[in-house]
Amino acid sequence: MKRATIKDIASQLGVSPSTVSRALNDHPDISDKVKEEVRQVAQALNYHVNLTAVNLRNNRSGLIALIIPEITMFFFPSLIKGIEDVVSANGYQLLVLQSQNALAGEVANLRVCADLSIDGILISLSAQTKDLDHLQELEAAAVPIVLFDKSIEQTQFDQVMIDDEEAAYQCVSYLIKAGATKICAVLGDQQLQMSQLRHQGFQRAMVEANLLSNGPNSTYIIHAKSQDQCTSLVIDWLGNYEVDAFFCMSDELSAGVYAAINTTTGDNKHKPKVIGISDGHLPSILSPNLDHYRHSGYELGHLAAERLILRLKAGRKQTIAPETLILEGQLVVG
Repeated sequence: MKRATIKDIASQLGVSPSTVSRALNDHPDISDKVKEEVRQVAQALNYHVNLTAVNLRNNRSGLIALIIPEITMFFFPSLIKGIEDVVSANGYQLLVLQSQNALAGEVANLRVCADLSIDGILISLSAQTKDLDHLQELEAAAVPIVLFDKSIEQTQFDQVMIDDEEAAYQCVSYLIKAGATKICAVLGDQQLQMSQLRHQGFQRAMVEANLLSNGPNSTYIIHAKSQDQCTSLVIDWLGNYEVDAFFCMSDELSAGVYAAINTTTGDNKHKPKVIGISDGHLPSILSPNLDHYRHSGYELGHLAAERLILRLKAGRKQTIAPETLILEGQLVVG
């Protein structure tokens, strides 16, 4: 069926298209009687505003792109909800793109953004990303860009993060205070700055407790890129080493560790203690509940989107200096 236009409404009412346009926009020069007639005909014809045409007139696409490594069942659903709430409230549509955790995918996603004249970009970097050269074309075109969650050391763009090192430090310090001495850190891809920072937090807590000097079997590091790989690696570790606690840097890895522990150990008295960094959803459904450092995916996405909207409202001649915004978290025990 042909889409109804302003001209169709004008033709049926015997008025000009400009009169219809002003009536639909509640212009004060148009009488209430004419406005009501226009609304009735528009409804009868199933007329909807052509947002593409409106955005073209306003020199905007109305689209904000979200580029993430991949959508997993943890963290990202609540993060996307936080972003979507801000984006839609400000009259934009959200386009979600996945890089498959690869630089090539990230570059391809940015090409899509350029081709669609995206108004702004929120991006969580891939594990392979070592610099931001591939963002230069869009930055030169004055497209606002905000990095979040997974980033690299940089001062060129706004970024919204948690304090990765401090989060890990608090988790491991809690394990040590609870009596753990043989603690295994389960971390993600070694190329990620996030993994490196959380490793540093783990080490800082262990050094302060003088546990790194207790011999080769007192501390362990496992790097896993998926939940299944994590489970397999932890099962091997539990079969060869004595471990009394695990620190996990993400929900995905915490789930992998729980699966391994439940596969290899018996009663709860002999199960290693586990703590992880989480947005809080997984811990409540695990048994026993997972102690965790809580950082909200929803709040992180909300804050990153708000920062992008601030940039969009400031326009091309903005003078706002790039900032790193740190989202506070808290230790949740028991």
